[in-house]
Amino acid sequence: MSYEEPHAWTPAQKSLIAVSVVAAIIVCLALVYGYQRYQRGKLPEGVERIEELGFGFRRITIAKSNKGQVSHYPFFYYRTRLLCQIGPPPSISPSGNFAVYQDVRSGKLILFRRRDEKATDLTSSFIGEANPFVWHEQEGTVEAVLRKQAMSAVFPLQ
Repeated sequence: MSYEEPHAWTPAQKSLIAVSVVAAIIVCLALVYGYQRYQRGKLPEGVERIEELGFGFRRITIAKSNKGQVSHYPFFYYRTRLLCQIGPPPSISPSGNFAVYQDVRSGKLILFRRRDEKATDLTSSFIGEANPFVWHEQEGTVEAVLRKQAMSAVFPLQ
C-alpha cells in the first residue's frame, strides 16, 4: 500500500515560506536597530545644562539625586555620541579635527578623531590631572600639561 502525504508542500510554497521568514527577520532587525538609534540620539534624564563647545562637541551636565543630595556629573559628547564622563575640561583642537579628554573613571587621556569618529587611548592609566593641552597640529602632536607635577607629555595625533 502506498502512502501519499495529502498536505505535501509544493516547491513554490516552500520558497514563499522561506522568503517570508527571511523578510520577517529583516523587519525585526530593522526595528531593533531603529529603536537603538532613536535611544542613542535622546539625551539622558536629568540633563541640567548643555554647553556647545564647537564642531559638534558638547559638554552635558546631568544632575542626579542620591539620598536627598543632588550631584552634578559632566559628560563629553560628540553630536549624540557619549564619549565619556569627564574630569578636567576637554580640549578641542583649533581646526576642530581632534579632541582630547580625560576619562574621570579610568584617568586615561583619550584622543578623539572627528574624521572617522575614532577614540584612541593616549595613556593606559591615570598619569595625573592634565590641563591645559597645547595643540601642535602642524607637527601632528598635542601636549598635555600635568598640573601638579609641573611636567608635560607629548602625544601623536594618530
